[in-house]
Order: sequence, then structure tokens, then C-alpha cells
Amino acid sequence: MKHIFNISKVSYSIIGISLFLWLSGCASLTDNALNDSITIERVNSKSAEIGHTYIQKSDGGWILRGKLSRRFLKQGRIPGHLHVEILSAEMKLLKQAKLDYKRISRKSRYSKFYHLIPFELKKGVTVRIIHHDLLSHQDTKDEKA
Repeated sequence: MKHIFNISKVSYSIIGISLFLWLSGCASLTDNALNDSITIERVNSKSAEIGHTYIQKSDGGWILRGKLSRRFLKQGRIPGHLHVEILSAEMKLLKQAKLDYKRISRKSRYSKFYHLIPFELKKGVTVRIIHHDLLSHQDTKDEKA
């Protein structure tokens, strides 16, 4: 009786798949283990949605990166701007800053943002990212975080 599957090919496939799953699981665990003490809140607007956002430690402080997308399937610039607020564990405002974002390409409906937080973030800190539409509020003098 002939075997339909070659046993060595099946075993190599199982080893390869399990190795891939193990490596991808380890990569995601390290990011979560670093940022357990910091909470990121995203506040969307009518026209845009804040997507994947993460924060990581660097030499000069913390780096905040993320992605912003239009709610409606439309190309072009996303109107408005972002505010970043850093809140203590007691929800008191420590710092705030206004951020700009850049489109990935000219025809893209996605934009990316980046911000360096130049000081140490303590345990229990919340980073709140808010997207404001173009004319949703009057700009005040924002401090750079």
C-alpha cells in the first residue's frame, strides 16, 4: 500500500509551522512585557480613526508611534491634528503636545505619527492620543512634551 504523504515532508512541515508560531509568539510577548505599566488611550474624531499605536523605550526617553486612517474610503490628506496628553496614575495632566502626521504616500488614506517623550514615564501613566477635526476647537498654546 502506497502512502499518499511522505512522512519526512510532513514532519518538516510540522516542525516549520511550530517554529514559526513559537517565534511570532515570543516577539509579541516582549513588546507587551515592556509596556505593562503604561496605558494608551485613543480618542477618535468624526473623520479619522487612530489605529495601531505603540510606545517603546529609547535612549532619550520614550518613542510613541502610530497610524491614523480616514473613516471613509477617500484618498487625500486627513484634516485636523493630534494632541498627546500624558496623565499620571491619579489622572492629573503632566504634559501635553500637539502632533502632526504624515501620509504614507500621496494616494494613501493612512498617515503615520511619531513623537519622542523626552522624560521617564512612571508606572501607571496613561498616554492619551486625541484626534481633532480641522475646526473642532480653537488652538491654545500647547507645551511641547
